Amino acid sequence: MNVEGVMVREVEAYSAKTVVSGILNRTTDFKKGSSISIQLEKGSYIDQILESDIQVKSSGEGIRKGDIVNVTLEYGEVVLVESTGISSEVSGTITSILISKTPQITVLTGDGSTKTISLKEDMDFILQGGDTGDVYDLRLDQSVTLKMDGMGANTLVTNKVAEKVKFKAEIVEVYSTADLLKVKDDSGQTWTVSFKEGATFSILDYEAGNSVFVFGVELSDDLFEAELVIGME
Repeated sequence: MNVEGVMVREVEAYSAKTVVSGILNRTTDFKKGSSISIQLEKGSYIDQILESDIQVKSSGEGIRKGDIVNVTLEYGEVVLVESTGISSEVSGTITSILISKTPQITVLTGDGSTKTISLKEDMDFILQGGDTGDVYDLRLDQSVTLKMDGMGANTLVTNKVAEKVKFKAEIVEVYSTADLLKVKDDSGQTWTVSFKEGATFSILDYEAGNSVFVFGVELSDDLFEAELVIGME
């Protein structure tokens, strides 16, 4: 193709409107001048400096790095980013397993929320120690990390089995709407404590300043899942 004597080697064309899915590579405010980077399927990327503020739709928790999003482009420019409510990586404890044509597991995450995740037929199961497995190797209360895309999990890794521990602490704050406690143990370490699914005790049983005995599983350096929280006089 020649234009006024100049050889054009490649023409990049965009349709008027396109919607694609991908993983947000960095957290941004989606304002004019911000940089946006989204990894699409098959390893391609959208990398742009926004020429204007763009529309964002989310569940209210915002959109963060690692979230799977739907992106609307008009003539190649990002105009809308919409949360799917799915992160590209989910870690937690298995609370239910559904064996069916399309298997699913429900995972209790460190912030106390539960996520039900579809397991792809061709996904990879990596067991503790590096062996490969399948859905029949999963167990309730097992700690796992899942790599996700918009259609479900691609990879599941079983984590080191968490040992149950106990400690004494003072309640610093009570988050009744989220069923979470913030506590400080005898060493001064602060923990965010979620309640194990099915627990018979209630967040309404506790107040800031209470001394308690906490029994359960450490999920991370500052997250703890409690099976029991007993008040101490």
